[in-house]
Amino acid sequence: MQLRKVGKTVMHSLIIIMLIVGLYVQTAQAAIQATTNASVTIILTIDSKTYSKNGENLSLDIPPYISQDNRTMVPIRFIAEGFGAKVTWVDTQKTDIIELNNKIINCKVGETLPDNMGTPVIKNDRLFVPIRYIATSLGADVNWDAKERKVIITMNQPVIIPVYRSDYGQWGCGTSDVTGLLDKGFTAIFKNVSTDKSEAFQLIEYNGDDSFYLPYFSESGIGFQYFPDRVKITNDFQKVLDDLNHSIRVYINDKLVTGTARSEDHSHKDNSYAFGFAFNRIYLLSEVDTIRIELGIVK
Repeated sequence: MQLRKVGKTVMHSLIIIMLIVGLYVQTAQAAIQATTNASVTIILTIDSKTYSKNGENLSLDIPPYISQDNRTMVPIRFIAEGFGAKVTWVDTQKTDIIELNNKIINCKVGETLPDNMGTPVIKNDRLFVPIRYIATSLGADVNWDAKERKVIITMNQPVIIPVYRSDYGQWGCGTSDVTGLLDKGFTAIFKNVSTDKSEAFQLIEYNGDDSFYLPYFSESGIGFQYFPDRVKITNDFQKVLDDLNHSIRVYINDKLVTGTARSEDHSHKDNSYAFGFAFNRIYLLSEVDTIRIELGIVK
């Protein structure tokens, strides 16, 4: 009986260690803004190599232009990759293959596009395609500013969050910098959209404040990183843990998960504390179809 109790204690301690280690691994990853769709806006100016993506000025090696049949032609690789698409040039077929969100688009040099939207052409070793065709095919909106001779392309894309693997094979997803979530509360639902080639979750529902970030979750629990200099909550961390134990609910595949709130008892060099809700068991990535995290307000 005593051996069984010791064994459970050791296992729970290992889960806590894995959760906290994973939490601080994730802090090094780029933070993920908490919206179910990420908006990407690209603005091009005719005959100019300068363009912008979400307000950041960038450069093309060859500018867009107006064709003789009055179509706005753009270098397809720059635009497609700007929206996160994969672009593959097949030289034997003189074709660019564009893949994004389970859509595949073929643009072949000299071949008339569907709905008579024009023809891809090679100019200065770059494949140019009418912008309206490629934007429409990818699901983007296109607007024309005649006065400034600018093309504004906007696309809303689902938030896909990659899964990170540790050297020991443990998986984790999201970001741990969620200070604001502790004193505001939220509900977030993620769906496992992993394939043979990539492991990832898609954010399918979120009702929290968009100025904050998504929680970190892993095979062993939920992770939070608290920065006292950003949001003021009680300094009684035992109370924070008690609040977490009473206010957090985690559902995996619509089934309530049992666990315990834990924390590290010291501050780190970035003046933050690690909190976690450790599951009572380890979950393989293949076991998780959906994960729902509900957190009430922590005072």
